Amino acid sequence: MFTRSFHDLDEGYELQTVIRRNDGDEIVFDFWHSGDEQTYTVKLTRNNASVFTGIATSQESPDVAQLTCRVFVDPNEGDTIIFGSKWKYPDNPKTFNWVVRLEGD
Repeated sequence: MFTRSFHDLDEGYELQTVIRRNDGDEIVFDFWHSGDEQTYTVKLTRNNASVFTGIATSQESPDVAQLTCRVFVDPNEGDTIIFGSKWKYPDNPKTFNWVVRLEGD
């Protein structure tokens, strides 16, 4: 990994369901990923300020990924950006970066 780097995200996926609970301390969403043809349920919980951790569970397989991310909310527009620094399966040494954008109401 480079000290200064730009990561281009190949393809976006529409979120099917988004639920925010406990004043934004919990975020849950579902999406279908065409790369591996699986539907995931992502559950995130705030740990400290903008740091969230959680899991991504595939509906088609027993795979469960461990997640770490930072969640930022634009106070003016209400948009939420989630920058994922970890999407890691227990049996795979590789971790994946990911990004989610939730538009304000």
